[in-house]
Amino acid sequence: MTHEAFDDLIRASYNVEPQSTRKDNWYYEYPGTKKKFASLFLIPGTSTTSMSPVYDLFPPTDGMKLILNLRCDDPSRFSFLNDTTYCKGYRLQSWDWIAICLDGDLKDEEIQKLLQRSYDLAAKAKR
Repeated sequence: MTHEAFDDLIRASYNVEPQSTRKDNWYYEYPGTKKKFASLFLIPGTSTTSMSPVYDLFPPTDGMKLILNLRCDDPSRFSFLNDTTYCKGYRLQSWDWIAICLDGDLKDEEIQKLLQRSYDLAAKAKR
């Protein structure tokens, strides 16, 4: 899934526009609460420095990687952490998020299911 395809999915499903702090970073907020339910990061496929541990989280690739962070309260999220598709939320200090490498290994239906759960969790989050 590309960044553009993900934006289209968010717009169609939740009528939410992406917010951006940098050209390689986008986030999506639950309407009216400012609670994030998803964020995307575009990162190099291989590390050129040892400054970021994210390069060890997913197998190296040529080009860029698109990393999706989603809220996750499911206890089974810990079983994801040894997988090459999932890991603990990237750039987040909380275990209540998972990161997914959108490299085509995960079916769109699974992404949509996790996205809906994340959206629902943001709706319930304390304001």
